[in-house]
Amino acid sequence: MGKDSQLATEFLDMVADAVFLRDLTGVIAYWNRGAESVYGWAAGEAEGQCSHELLHTEFPRSRAVVEDEVLESGAWRGMLWQRRRDGTRILVESRWSLRRDARGKPSGMLEINTDITARHDAEVRQQLRLAVGELLATAPDWLAVEQALPRIVGEKAGATTAELWDVSRGEEPAPGRLAWVAAASGAPPAPSPVAALRRGEGVAGRAWASGQVEAAAEPPGTTLALPVLAAGRVERLFVWRVPEPPPPSWRPTLRDIGLQLGLFYQRAHSEEALRQSEVRFRSLLDCAPDPIVIVDGGGAIVYGNRRVEEVLGYSVGELDGQPIELLLPERFRGAHVALRRGYTRAPKTRPMGAGLELFARHKGGAEVPVEISLSPLQLGGSLLVTAVMRDISDRRHAEAEARRAHTLELARTEHLATLGEVAAGLAHEIKNPLAGMASALEVLSSRFAEPERAIMAEVRQQITRIGGIVADLLNYARPRPPRFALGDLNAAVRHAAEIATRAAVPKHVHLEFAPGTLPPVVHDAEQVQRMVLNLALNALDAVAEYGQIAIVTEPGGDGHVRIRVRDNGPGIAAGDLQNIFRPFYTTKGGKGNGLGLPMCRRIAELHGGSIEVTTQLGQGTTFSIVLPAAGGEVPAAAEGGSR
Repeated sequence: MGKDSQLATEFLDMVADAVFLRDLTGVIAYWNRGAESVYGWAAGEAEGQCSHELLHTEFPRSRAVVEDEVLESGAWRGMLWQRRRDGTRILVESRWSLRRDARGKPSGMLEINTDITARHDAEVRQQLRLAVGELLATAPDWLAVEQALPRIVGEKAGATTAELWDVSRGEEPAPGRLAWVAAASGAPPAPSPVAALRRGEGVAGRAWASGQVEAAAEPPGTTLALPVLAAGRVERLFVWRVPEPPPPSWRPTLRDIGLQLGLFYQRAHSEEALRQSEVRFRSLLDCAPDPIVIVDGGGAIVYGNRRVEEVLGYSVGELDGQPIELLLPERFRGAHVALRRGYTRAPKTRPMGAGLELFARHKGGAEVPVEISLSPLQLGGSLLVTAVMRDISDRRHAEAEARRAHTLELARTEHLATLGEVAAGLAHEIKNPLAGMASALEVLSSRFAEPERAIMAEVRQQITRIGGIVADLLNYARPRPPRFALGDLNAAVRHAAEIATRAAVPKHVHLEFAPGTLPPVVHDAEQVQRMVLNLALNALDAVAEYGQIAIVTEPGGDGHVRIRVRDNGPGIAAGDLQNIFRPFYTTKGGKGNGLGLPMCRRIAELHGGSIEVTTQLGQGTTFSIVLPAAGGEVPAAAEGGSR
């Protein structure tokens, strides 16, 4: 495999994101290990299937509209709901890039999907927590909570219905409406769930989540039930329905909501309950995946969670009473004071510094790139602002690496273009003088006797060799566009093997061709023959008299086919192995020009493939050509290197 292609493949398999390539109909041609991890489908299972059907993709608009946008602009980015192999519904941040073939026509799409289900789930739960918390901090009485809470849960958690049942008045769910209510500790459901809740069984700080609703009259979904506790009694049952069962991560959220509701219910009678609510709220923030600081209206920090210590180096409590500007680089502190004051005059939930690069300051002085979201909270008539900071160092590093790779690719393309122009100029300037010299020597040789005529013949031979080098250089730098066709790859390889066999006979070398059963392959038969013949002749130069060479074709099992050229020669030394694909590097002395292997790699890459080499000193060398089978994309040419 070429170094660049090998690194690219290894990089894609190291990426945690799902990366797959599909044609314009949605049929998957490439599926990386990240996709296996995200969706649960192995590459061999996913490739060849329609991605939208396999993953049950739910588009924000119609699929046709999205794909038309990709065809027009070359890219698309958005959120998609999909399903894993086990049926789990996940949310992905999807980026599509249009792929084009060697003729510039659209041939497929590269899709990179980041599983943000956990992040989305955390954000929804955080929004729900904050919304419920704000409601309880501002609602004048319990009636206002009863009226507003179902609407908030519907908006934030996607509930289809939500309501509060007054257990004290004997309200019961209709038969089949609530399948069962189970304690979070794993206790089995009671025969009469609501009656058990009314008796206060298992209510000590627990939350409840139901199983699937079984009534045929009810729409499909999951019903959640949460007891509202006050003074150790179940005063209300908060019930809502969601389309999909919530993950276990929702249990702390449910517990927190239920406890906050109960504490609000008895707030007028118990200051101790209010204190416990604060403790639980702090515990909730400490479990958050991102650093969170709470700031009062004057800009003083009143709380920082444990993630602040992990990301910014400040221990819990160390920031209490400090100005929020302490967490900013010094160059931003002066301007931030004015911005903070402006926010407190019109507070609202929003991201901070949209479109700007934001940094937090580590205790040690280092700057950490972050995303920050702000949420105001009125508590006891005072304004508090919650700032959630997300460390995006890894994302920034990945973006920088992507820009670097893009810059290198542009440089390589410009290099090959320049080389092609130089090669074309050399061919034009050298070929005609060489032809004139050869003709003049042909005329002069008839006027001389031996040994002068032998000397002139040697000069003519060297002129021919120079012309061959110029032609090889031109073919390497400016290869003709491939003439791709879907067909039998074995036929092209067999033709090259027959030519190589005739060359092997005088050296008494045994050359064997073993064709495997291959699927149809999109290829340029002439270029494949040239590539295989070059590798076979290289092997013939490497083996001793009565040596052995094998040319084998076989399916790769990963959407590719392989052509192996194996010899039992002396192998390639480590010092040579790293240079064999470098133009003009040769181990043949005066017999080679060092352009054979670079040309082979260029041909392989023009076919969307690569060349791998394995060698063992004293045992031999194997060159493996890896090409995509039918349906694979054929990219534009890339640079190559020699043996």
